[in-house]
Amino acid sequence: MKKIFIFLLLLTGLYAKSEINVGVDKMRGSTSYTIWGEDDGGWKSLLEFPLEYDLLNLEYIYRADKFNLHLNYKQNLEKGTGTFEDSDWIYSTKNSVALYSQSDIISDYKSFSTEISKTKKLKDSNSSINYGIGYKEQEIEFNAYGYNYPNSNSIGYEKSLEYSVKYMIPYIKLEFLSNENDKISFKTNLLFSPVVKGEDRDNHNLRSKLSTSTSQKGYSYEISEETTYNINKDLALRFKGSYSFLKTEGKQKQYFYSGEFMGEVYEGIKNELKKEEYSIEINIRKRLE
Repeated sequence: MKKIFIFLLLLTGLYAKSEINVGVDKMRGSTSYTIWGEDDGGWKSLLEFPLEYDLLNLEYIYRADKFNLHLNYKQNLEKGTGTFEDSDWIYSTKNSVALYSQSDIISDYKSFSTEISKTKKLKDSNSSINYGIGYKEQEIEFNAYGYNYPNSNSIGYEKSLEYSVKYMIPYIKLEFLSNENDKISFKTNLLFSPVVKGEDRDNHNLRSKLSTSTSQKGYSYEISEETTYNINKDLALRFKGSYSFLKTEGKQKQYFYSGEFMGEVYEGIKNELKKEEYSIEINIRKRLE
């Protein structure tokens, strides 16, 4: 994906009408997966991972007469931290959390997106509509250390879990832009995907269990608001706030690779991936034309 990014950047760089945005994105939120079944009266397990990052945000935009090309790459500047939570319910005993644990985590985040859009100016106004299609990939990796079971006062300190998730999101885009004057403009942006694919991998070190899943039945959306202040014709500051939500369902496979249950495999477990993000961005824009 990075090679595609570089290729498109070089290709469009042969033509002049383009701009680069460089900035910092402060993200907060969570990603989680839930598995459940009907055995023994019903059960559910929920694993929640925090998303707490300061991200480097790089954007390249090429504007042609008939289309716009937008490339974006984000990566964490420092390791993400926070608390991972694991909750289990067994409904045959009681309709409350039967087992709950916490672990400290460190994590990494990166995302890449590309989109093609077209701008249509509205008559007799300083406003325009931008619409198009795009594709986004997000990859997140977590390592959990130690564990704390508050209900039993059980505490450990070794590496307890390795978890990674990848989201693949094709989307449609609708954007409304209003130019108040030569200095300030406002933008409202909506992204929607009716088809989201998620792949995750959970290595429970303490239980010697590897769980994998592919989820393809879901959706996502993102809403954002931007304000741009033009310092001069070549430089501008951009402030952006956004919210996004994603949910997709599939099936999980579990494999015990060591210990008492070594070799046992369980398949077809109902699985749901969910992600929620809030972010604030500050960018500086440089025109290359």
